[in-house]
Parts: sequence; C-alpha cells; structure tokens
Amino acid sequence: MKISDLELFLKIVQEGSLNKTAEKNFITEAAVSQQLRKIEEEAGCALFYRRKGRRLELTDKGTSFLQMAQDIVQRYSAWESLARQKNAVKIGVSIRQSQTAIEALRQEAADFSPSRYIFVETTHQERENMVESGELDLAFTSLPLDSRRLKYAVVNRFPMGIYLKKGHPMEKRAFRKEGIRYPLLSPGILKEESFLLPGESMPHQHTLALAIFKKYHIEPNISGTFQSLSYGAMMAEGGVSSSVSVVLPENDSRFYLIDGCGIFYEMAVAYQAVRERDPEITEIIKSFRRYFLS
Repeated sequence: MKISDLELFLKIVQEGSLNKTAEKNFITEAAVSQQLRKIEEEAGCALFYRRKGRRLELTDKGTSFLQMAQDIVQRYSAWESLARQKNAVKIGVSIRQSQTAIEALRQEAADFSPSRYIFVETTHQERENMVESGELDLAFTSLPLDSRRLKYAVVNRFPMGIYLKKGHPMEKRAFRKEGIRYPLLSPGILKEESFLLPGESMPHQHTLALAIFKKYHIEPNISGTFQSLSYGAMMAEGGVSSSVSVVLPENDSRFYLIDGCGIFYEMAVAYQAVRERDPEITEIIKSFRRYFLS
C-alpha cells in the first residue's frame, strides 16, 4: 500500500462521499471506488458501511485503520519536510531586506521554488554567526562585516547623500556632472544645515552618515533620527527637515549627492571561505546582481 492510497482514504473520510472526493480531486467516482476496493482488499476488511443515499461511515476496523493512516501520513509529511529543508539553501536576511531577497531570487534564480530557498530573518550579528557555524549557507547583508573569517561579494551599492528639504536655498546652487544620475551639492551644505540621521535600527547607515561629516572635518548638527528611509525622504519632501541618507531609488526626487563624497551603502552575499568557488553560491550571487542591474 502506498502513501497516496492512505492519503486518498483520508480524503474519503473527510468528504464522507465517493462522489465529493472525486470532484475535489478531479477524477471520476469510478476511479475512487476502484481505489477504495483495492485498499480494502489489502487491509483485509471493509473500512466503510455503504448505505445508498447516506454519508459513508467507518466500520470499527475502519476507525482503527484511520488512526494508523493518519499517523503514517503525518510521519511521512514530517520526514518529507525535513528532507526538503536539508536540500534547501538557507539564506539569512534582515526583516527590512527579506522581501527584496525573495523577489531577487524569484525573478532571477532558474531553480527558484518555495522549498528550494529558506529565508531566515535575523539580526546582522546573528546572520554572520549562523553562516560561520553552517546553520545558514549564506547571508544577504550590508557591509561592513564584523567577521574576518567570512568571504563576501558585493551585489548592489547605493550612494549616500542628502535629502534636501523642499524650498531650501541650496536647491538653486545644485549642479550636474556628466554621467552622474543625481544633482550635486558642495560639501558646504553640511555646515549650513541641521540633519536627521539614520537611527539605531540602521546602524551601518548611521555610521556611514557620520563618516560623511568626518570626511570633511565637520561637526554634524543633528536634529534627530529616523527609523525608516521613507520617513527621512518624506520629511524632506514636506519641507520639514533635511536628512543624510542612502538613496531610495523609488523616491529620489529630493536626493542630492555631495560633490566628491563617494561613500556608498553596500549590500553583499556573505559565505564561508571554503565555499568561495561553490557553484551554488556563485549562481546566487549572479542572480542578485542581475536583479539589481535590471
């Protein structure tokens, strides 16, 4: 007797009717009846009372068979799930970046399926620790890494700059350079304005924002922090406050680069050094890069 036979038996019990079971599974009633007879022959007993026009009811032996079938199917499902997980690629992500990672591989990975990749939401430090221990195959994470034992490949980089509040006089002094997507401001803006900075939920971006001021030897005038990038952009659009931030490509109308700054927020795939030439890791890196270039 096969697992599929037991699964069909459980469906018949659930529906209480051969006809309904057939309809739900897009097969004929005759096929369901034939399969049930085969199951009963192998079981060596009648499993249902058959009364015309009435719901199928289990015999005493059918009730015992039901308990056995439920136990076997449940155990098999648990084993099957565990087997899938062992073969799946486990990827550490942040809550903020999880949807981006899923979408990138859904669009670009040739072998994508819900069971092929398992995404585990963790903190930055947890991701690195779990990759080192082998609990995760890799991490989609921001740089810099805290661990020196891991290798990484950059898959995307976003420029750091300024969301200038609407109506600010420096708008008129912005300028363009060939080949650069965003308008530029001179570093003097950093002295003339107070800024919102990325908050504690974005520690790497906060560090990069401070690095901009340090690069120009300017003491930052910090008016507050924001916990989401969209909030910083919204404050600028509303004319409330300027912010030092990574660019949001979907909301960049108020974004300006600082001339000569060259500081970027980078996203990378981190993995164990021994897997540097692993084809599986290499293909995932390529998938992320294709997604961000598209």
